[in-house]
Amino acid sequence: MLDFFMEGGAGANVTLPHKPAAAEVVNELSARAERAQAVNTIIRRSATVLVGDNTDGVGLVTDLMRNQRIAITGMRLLILGAGGAVRGVLAPLLEQEPRQICIANRTPERALRLQQEFADLGEVSASGFAAVDDRPWDLVINATAASLAGEVPALPPRVVGTGTFCYDMAYGRGDTVFMRWATARRNPRLQGLGHAGRTGGGILPAVARRPAGDPPGAGRARAVVAAASSASGPCPRRPAGDREAHAGHEGPGHRLQHR
Repeated sequence: MLDFFMEGGAGANVTLPHKPAAAEVVNELSARAERAQAVNTIIRRSATVLVGDNTDGVGLVTDLMRNQRIAITGMRLLILGAGGAVRGVLAPLLEQEPRQICIANRTPERALRLQQEFADLGEVSASGFAAVDDRPWDLVINATAASLAGEVPALPPRVVGTGTFCYDMAYGRGDTVFMRWATARRNPRLQGLGHAGRTGGGILPAVARRPAGDPPGAGRARAVVAAASSASGPCPRRPAGDREAHAGHEGPGHRLQHR
């Protein structure tokens, strides 16, 4: 991925499962990426600084509230998965003050770690898939990669009711297996691509800004789906707002220039 920035790339979009690894690659993190410890957007601020941001949460909440007209406040939310995508959306969802968020994952221990990290923001619980409270939830969000692999988590039969809103953060050309699963349970309230559009809306303005010091045209916005783990190693982290004090720091720009 560093080759991309070395050749003038202005920003990169990071997909699962590399979002936590991307947080270790950049020099600085935005406040929301710092909280999530996951990055889906990398912006080249200058020749020596890569900044990590996370637009997953703002994209999801905006789509739910503005496009789908879902009032999250007071709802019972079930989130499937415990990876980087969930890390990115938990804080923005909890800011809307739902009654409860349950994180369910194939490996319950991973869900429990997330519950402990975000419990200070609201009512969060954790469980394995089979142990989820077997009654209809108000909103079920699929944030696992299983949907793209043609699999649906093994959930209790009554977690989806006729009033449940089912939302798949994974998306493809057609309906995902999770969306078909929800339809089979007579639940017509489905969503897939809205999150991608709203998340992208936060990404594109950021990467379109030409880094300082670039010649005209050199930093035009070029986005890639980047596997952060393919980078040659993490860049030393600098505290946000401390760029001048570390002007000689061996950040990614120096590595790009002197490889």
